[in-house]
Amino acid sequence: MLKILQFGALQEAEHAINGGIIGGREVVVLAGKIYGLHGKTLDFAVPSGTVTFSDASNAGLTYAQIATAIKAVHAGLVPKFVKKQLWIIEAAPTNGVELDDTGTANPVFGFPTSVSGSSLGTVYDVPGGTPPRLISDNFHGKATVDGYYIIVEPA
Repeated sequence: MLKILQFGALQEAEHAINGGIIGGREVVVLAGKIYGLHGKTLDFAVPSGTVTFSDASNAGLTYAQIATAIKAVHAGLVPKFVKKQLWIIEAAPTNGVELDDTGTANPVFGFPTSVSGSSLGTVYDVPGGTPPRLISDNFHGKATVDGYYIIVEPA
């Protein structure tokens, strides 16, 4: 069965087909910092490990401090913020990123919670490759009125 994926921006589509995940909400940033993360976690299934944020003085954490905390546990991940959303991808896409639904920081970043399940990134092979693979796209230089579309064949 084929699946159609739709994206509003080319950067978002590229991130997704390379196994990245994107938080589902813009974080609240005050004076360049995000507050209330002390002791909260992001629990990764792939690669396996838990990131626990530390901000005992409640001074708030910057984007860079959040990225550093993630990379301290997973050096092979590249976390970044795009338009106040947390994007996470492997430096060398091979397995995709999977974030469990158990992390207590999930709601802050808009990742799924125990009610809705995990966030799973899938690395898609090239057309003609082994599923999961890319079948077709509309990246011919311009987006359609509705954005960018990718047709994929899941594993």
